[in-house]
Amino acid sequence: MSFSENTVIYSVTNGNGRYPELAAAWARFLDRNNINNYIIYCIDKKSFDYLNERGVRCELVTKESQTKYKPFKAQKLKENERYGLIASHKLMIAKELLEQGKNAIYADTDAFFCRNPLPHIQELLETHDCLLSTVTHPSAYPRETRRKKGFTVCGGFFVLKASPHGINFINTMLDRLSNYSDEQCCINSYFSEYMTHRKKKGCAYSFLAGDLSVNLLTQAFVRRTHHPTTKNCVLHVTGPIGKSLRRASVVYRKLSEGPKQKQRRRRRRRQMQRQRRRQRRRQRQEEG
Repeated sequence: MSFSENTVIYSVTNGNGRYPELAAAWARFLDRNNINNYIIYCIDKKSFDYLNERGVRCELVTKESQTKYKPFKAQKLKENERYGLIASHKLMIAKELLEQGKNAIYADTDAFFCRNPLPHIQELLETHDCLLSTVTHPSAYPRETRRKKGFTVCGGFFVLKASPHGINFINTMLDRLSNYSDEQCCINSYFSEYMTHRKKKGCAYSFLAGDLSVNLLTQAFVRRTHHPTTKNCVLHVTGPIGKSLRRASVVYRKLSEGPKQKQRRRRRRRQMQRQRRRQRRRQRQEEG
């Protein structure tokens, strides 16, 4: 069995607001890269109907399975009500996939695949059990971890190898969930005990968390940002859903451009830069 056949890329969504639209956009990027081993798990029928009508690979999470998911300490807070049970579902689904002998790649629906990440992930999983994305900007959450380590672990994109160490890790996370307000705090609290030094910007960072071999993915591979860039393999955008959809549209258009379209776009950008420089010079002359 090939690596792609033994690996599942998945995301979780619900019918709140424009989440189904975001999930459809996420699937569009995967289809563009000819990635077929993905599925979107829908917590409610509203999101399932929306995606199913558009031919997106999706599966409805049954009410029976929802009773297995442990709530967070502050599940009734408005913040968690908006996200529904997405955070706890993504960990439980990862456990189910690992127990089936499949590698699990989770990505939030605002983490768009600009290129196929599977070859690089396959290479890293030969020596690691877990691959994690990081956030380095000043407002990274939780702030205490950002202050101590220079970055935080992001629960919006992770990879788990189908191994006993991977299954033990996900069981530990599920047991700890009820003690935290969200999975981001839970994950960072766990790994902070094992990350002994600050990660240098742009450098790879591997460490052992007990028996679990962990690799922190570089910003070149997956990046959490509000800039609609195509330089990264996975672009994890920030901001409200409406802005995320607009940024996804810009990135998709850039990726679909031909050589002539790229030349025209670069020419327009240079013209705008020259205009801004001329305006700044005029302002300085008027002030002087």
